[in-house]
Amino acid sequence: MTAHLYTYILLVVILSACDIDAPLPDCDYNARLEYWYVFTGTDNEIPDYVDTMNEYLFDADGILRQVRSLEGDSLLAHELTVSPGTYTLVSWGNLDGRSRIAPAIIGQTRLSEIRLEHNDIATESILSPLERGQGVCQSHPNTEPLYYATDILEVPRSGIIRKRINTTHAHALLRVTAKWLRDIPANTKDFAFTLRGIPAAAGFDVAERVNTSVDNRTGEQWIYAIPRMDETTLCDHRADASMRPNRTVTGDLITYRYTDNTRLLFRIWAGDRPLIREVNLTEFFRAMSIPFTRNIRQEFSIVVTIDGDNISVSFAGVSDWEDGGTIGGAM
Repeated sequence: MTAHLYTYILLVVILSACDIDAPLPDCDYNARLEYWYVFTGTDNEIPDYVDTMNEYLFDADGILRQVRSLEGDSLLAHELTVSPGTYTLVSWGNLDGRSRIAPAIIGQTRLSEIRLEHNDIATESILSPLERGQGVCQSHPNTEPLYYATDILEVPRSGIIRKRINTTHAHALLRVTAKWLRDIPANTKDFAFTLRGIPAAAGFDVAERVNTSVDNRTGEQWIYAIPRMDETTLCDHRADASMRPNRTVTGDLITYRYTDNTRLLFRIWAGDRPLIREVNLTEFFRAMSIPFTRNIRQEFSIVVTIDGDNISVSFAGVSDWEDGGTIGGAM
């Protein structure tokens, strides 16, 4: 009986299968999308980096027509059923409540007005009316490790469109190791890193499109879209740090993406007490010729070395930055 049941199930699957490569595919959908993220090599590694994807579909007039939430295997391949036409797809990966999409009213919201932003922008009751009007953001903890994807879908009147949707970083990760050459602070177990001047919102539109080869064997080129950061509102970020047995202090700052206009102002704290003067990390990255705007993957590991009032910065594993000597302003 088990054999008969297995045969029946197999027959049902075969009869209901949709051959999208057939000349006239008979399917109950007209678009099949695959989200891709490639960190190393050529394999799709999106399940290792993205848990959920919020998908927004806009019609040719820029009106929001569909919103979907995806997770699990649906990120690797999923189907859409929409009316024939031209659509703009915009998707955000790993939204978990620390950021929000607003406004998002199907049939009303336009692509030009919708944006991603920190949840506490101009909504906290502790903000003054003036601050609310200016869109001020309070000191914010680490944001989600966000990812962004967008593409144009030309959905035909008959047949199926298949699309690979490349995903890029919508977040920046700054791993910091701070070490003192003398006067090492006591381990008060309340260390924190702050980073000021970070964009607190992003548009759904594209700031840059970067054409990059991800397959050296075939020379195949893929275009990666980088979201536009909204720099009209800037945010301060504060993340916990900890002292390691070797007496260095380490921590990660996860924020929205940096741009070439971002002024990265870094500081180390023990509770409410600053341990160093504010350091302008933008000077270091410019000296290292790091272009933020076209950087697909903004992940940096740096070492901040403190010798009294002298502060130097280096990439982890690279000799200290010496161009210009010390950096930063007065405490």
